[in-house]
This record gives sequence, structure tokens and C-alpha cells, in this order.
Amino acid sequence: MMIKVTMRQGGCLLIMLIVTVAARCGDVTRSDASYPSGAARTEVDTTSYVTSRLDLAVPDTVHGEVFFSGEELGEPARLILQGSYLVVGDFSMRPPLHVLDAETGRYLGSAGRKGEGPGEFGNVWILVRGASNGTGVGVYDGALRRMTHLDLQPLAQGQAPRLGEVVLDQLPFTMFSMDRVNDTLLVASGFQPEGRLALLKPDLGLLRYIGPDPPGDDQVPVPVRQHAYQRWVRYHPVWDLVLVAYYYADLVEAYRLDGTQVWATRGPQGFDPIYDVLPYQGQPARATRPDTRYAYKSLDIFGKGDVLGLYVGREARDQEYQLAHEVHLFNRQGQLYTRFALSPPVYAGVAARSDGCFFAVAVLPEPAVMRYCLPDDAGGR
Repeated sequence: MMIKVTMRQGGCLLIMLIVTVAARCGDVTRSDASYPSGAARTEVDTTSYVTSRLDLAVPDTVHGEVFFSGEELGEPARLILQGSYLVVGDFSMRPPLHVLDAETGRYLGSAGRKGEGPGEFGNVWILVRGASNGTGVGVYDGALRRMTHLDLQPLAQGQAPRLGEVVLDQLPFTMFSMDRVNDTLLVASGFQPEGRLALLKPDLGLLRYIGPDPPGDDQVPVPVRQHAYQRWVRYHPVWDLVLVAYYYADLVEAYRLDGTQVWATRGPQGFDPIYDVLPYQGQPARATRPDTRYAYKSLDIFGKGDVLGLYVGREARDQEYQLAHEVHLFNRQGQLYTRFALSPPVYAGVAARSDGCFFAVAVLPEPAVMRYCLPDDAGGR
């Protein structure tokens, strides 16, 4: 089974069909009045596989500072820290990639343009870490289904970053998130026909699926459930675990590379995906409801090795449902041990540092890369 996906950025319209593949990502959003008769509301109970949950008090607030803002930023939405460089993916595509000095915030250069040819992108959907000591970043284009190597080394000589090798994606599913395990292995999530995660070769060839299928009604096709359990992935090299944070479920999990679940932890609200299964061109598709809630927008390794997640906790009818209002910290045992409110709330992306600070993107009052620094006792520092 394969998936056809249609997307409009910004409003993020997405319809999933179990037919063929055209890479995009987003939501199907409808009002209550537009639901056709017979639409199935799906609220999945996942308590059978959740191993722990910790409720925490109302958090203290951490105030961010503007790390970089300027006319170069259009609609920044992706971040990755590679060595001393902070790479920003810009959905406005004018241009699609920016590079900052991760210590000073100085703008170092840009790369790419909108299009379909060499050095061009349809979108910047995923930024993939390069080798730990390298200066390369993978830029996955969900529109053109390919990954381009971005070489940051020329910046050391005062030149523009260089776009190099292009790897075409031949996967039978639409990717949502991806991270590097080592030089020969990638781990990804998406609307695949089975499993929780996919292990890939560097050329984006599929090795195998790992982990259980997402929970839910057996009458709902697995790729539709994959959409409901849309997730961010981050490989933790010290723990040798893949961390998974869910977009529509208040849930974070850890898996070994053989697909064994090590732990699963609920956040403070503990909700599961809420969605409708609606017919579209004769096939079932996932549709967002006004009471659909949003959980994690991204995650990264923080401090001396704990895991940091940006958390929304709002319903689709809330005007700020696309903003992360909290940051959560998890330890190696999967315990959610502290959380902080974010001021201002952030739109997307997280790139954490070992010094107790992390970067994220805010959009109001203007697009900016923000830096937030947590108290000294957070993150095991």
C-alpha cells in the first residue's frame, strides 16, 4: 500500500489515500458543520503500552532572547545545530537555507533557491544531522522527494555554503521526520504501511520497518493511523535509543534499533490522537477535528544527555495551536522530570546545546531565531 498526499503550506491541507506516493505533509482541517454523515470519530486508548506518566505542577517561565532576526528570514521553520553552525530552513524559500554562527548569531550566508533544478528546492522539509565531527547537513525536500548535501566547510574561508550531492528518494511512503544513526544508517518516521519506524540506507533505500504498528481500530488502515500518530524522531548516540515524540498525542517513547520499546511516557495532559476518518475519493483519510489536540513540535538532546521536547498542549480551535508553549525534559529512564513555560511561545524547530540553552523559532512580533537558557539545575548540568 502507498500514499498519495496533497499539501498547501501555511494552511497545511493534507489528504491521505492508500494509492500511490507524492510527498507532502500536514492536516485535513474541517469544521463540525462540514462533517459528512457516517464520519467516524477515533479516540484511541494507548494505556496498554504506556509504562509511566508523571503529572507536574504549573511550570515556571523561561524567557527567550532574540538570537537573530532580520530581513533574511521569511518563514523560518526548521533548525539544526551542526558543529559551530546553526542551519535554518525557511519555508518562504527566499532563500530556503540560512546559516548562523551558533555562538554569536552572526549571519554567515544562505544557499539554494526555489525550483526543481540543481541547487533548487520545492521545500525544506527535514534537516538531517551530518557526521558528528563533520560540516555537512542533509536537506530533505519533501516536494521533490530528494535529499541534498549542504557543505558548510566553505564558510570557514568566508565563502557561501555549497550544495552538493543529491540523493533521490524511492521510498514507498511519505516521510515526516528523519535522523542519522551513523554513517551507514538513518532512522525515519512517516506514513509507512507497517511498523513504528523505518531504518534507511544513506541513499534513502529502505532496510526494514521496526516497532509495532500504531494502535487503533483495525478497520482504519495502518497509514491513516500513522498519520494520526505522526511523530518526530531523534537518535541518542549515548543511550543507543531512538526517541519518538508525537504531534497529536501527549506521548514520548524510546525504542532500540531492533524495534523493542524501552519506555513510554505521558506528558501532563495525557491525551491520545482525536480525529475523524472521512472518505476521500472512495478511500479513508484522517481529518483534524476542532477538538484535536497538539502535543510535541520537535525534540533534541539537551545538556549532558537528557531529552528536550517542545510542547503545544492546545486544541485545533485555539488560535495558538501551532505554537509550543512549554519545554519538557526527560531523563534516560523516560521520566518527565521538569517543564517550563516559554515566553514567547515558539513556532517550530529546536536545536539544543550542551550548555543548557536551546534555539527555536518564533514568528511574532517578527520572525526570529530565539535562544532560551534553562536554570543551572535543569538537564543534569
